Amino acid sequence: MAMKPESAARVQGAKGVPDQYPFLVGGDHRLAIEEFRCYISPKWGTVAKAAFRVVASSTLQAGSCHTVQWRIDRQPQYASQTPDYELVVQFLMKLLGSDDPAAGATALLELDQREKEQPIRGMLIDAQSRDNKERTWTNHTWSHVKQTGEEIAAARAALDRNDTPANVGAPVVSASGLAAIGVK
Repeated sequence: MAMKPESAARVQGAKGVPDQYPFLVGGDHRLAIEEFRCYISPKWGTVAKAAFRVVASSTLQAGSCHTVQWRIDRQPQYASQTPDYELVVQFLMKLLGSDDPAAGATALLELDQREKEQPIRGMLIDAQSRDNKERTWTNHTWSHVKQTGEEIAAARAALDRNDTPANVGAPVVSASGLAAIGVK
């Protein structure tokens, strides 16, 4: 992803998503977007980072905060791996309820340009996350959560109050997943 120079300069060393938030680990989760931003790291190149508030989870405490980050410039080590750029586009496609990769790519560019507005703050997404056996990485499968504009606004307001947003929307995974942890 090529960020425009003024955008890269704006976020160089920017403080936003706290670095102390732990990474999202294995389990079935319903998450609210706290913040999404792109920045340039001297060590990792272009990074997209999402911070989440846990609404419901099989392994994490509701109300806790976790992050996922994608190193957009990184090329996979193995042919079987998906590049991080494609993974963040897939995440945004699922968040928006789209099957079109162009929608995810466009959303990534728009979110970079509208970072201060945080237009996806308060949106919910489901994640089925699985750790590898060494627990050195986690694979996330994302699912769309249908929300009304009023539900998103209410979730934003809850986040602004430092509260956990209400669990709304229908489950999109099997009963052995999110339904088993009380996701409606």
